Amino acid sequence: MIIGGANIDIIAKAKNELLMHDSNVGVMEISYGGVGRNIVENLARLGNEVHFLTAIGNDEFGKSLKADLKILKVDLSGSFFSSKRSGLYLALCEPDGEMKIAICDNEIIQGLNPEYLESILDYINSFDHFAIDTNLSKSTLDFLFRNLKGKIYVDATSITKAMLLEPHLSRISLLKGNAAEIAALSKVKGDINSQINALLNLGVKRVVATSGQGPVYYNQDGMIKSATPLPEKPLSTTGCGDAFMSGLIHGILLGSTFDQSIDFGFKAASATMKVVGACNPELDKYF
Repeated sequence: MIIGGANIDIIAKAKNELLMHDSNVGVMEISYGGVGRNIVENLARLGNEVHFLTAIGNDEFGKSLKADLKILKVDLSGSFFSSKRSGLYLALCEPDGEMKIAICDNEIIQGLNPEYLESILDYINSFDHFAIDTNLSKSTLDFLFRNLKGKIYVDATSITKAMLLEPHLSRISLLKGNAAEIAALSKVKGDINSQINALLNLGVKRVVATSGQGPVYYNQDGMIKSATPLPEKPLSTTGCGDAFMSGLIHGILLGSTFDQSIDFGFKAASATMKVVGACNPELDKYF
């Protein structure tokens, strides 16, 4: 089960270097997004049965989100439906595809509060694997970590959001974050190996530290290992981190070695770099 946000994404990519406080020529694409929803789509396209617990409005955006997830055969039976506007995400990207700035309007996700989750807790705990989106509120995250019975996989997402995980590190089966997020959570000023070991000592079962297109560090069989993806020239980097996380989870669900799961993460991220949107609709071809 994936628990997190679903948005309409508006991705704008400038043709030349972005000029602030000015009109920039570029291209735009409207697609579906949200960290949780991106992971849902990727896992569904890789042939996994996916249940998605999210909050969606009854507006035209929400109807479109629901229709797309229905095509992907995603089960929304536990989701929260509201009269509020569905989530929106706007990203401005440089010509090389790197995101310059973004704004997310996803107030509707507050509908996934402890009271609502309590009402469907038996349904939620009928699953063994959970991927959680840290865009959820602190109270919701606290409730989930206290009450979920299965394995929990989390992407730190940002330094601020990562700190919401601090009281619950011993409940996390897989923690993925970039170097800054891992350093903040570990509270260690040393190298990445020391930071990963600090998080393992705090109870995290598996830590994966990314660095864009640089090396990925992770623990395996009592050691800290590293792997480096092949160099890429991205059309856009939007959704690449979500895709990498999806590949990791896909490998876990298949029962693959974690080295293979890392490779699946690289493949999913590489595929996503080849499109402007947050997910590649032909992801399965890369596997």
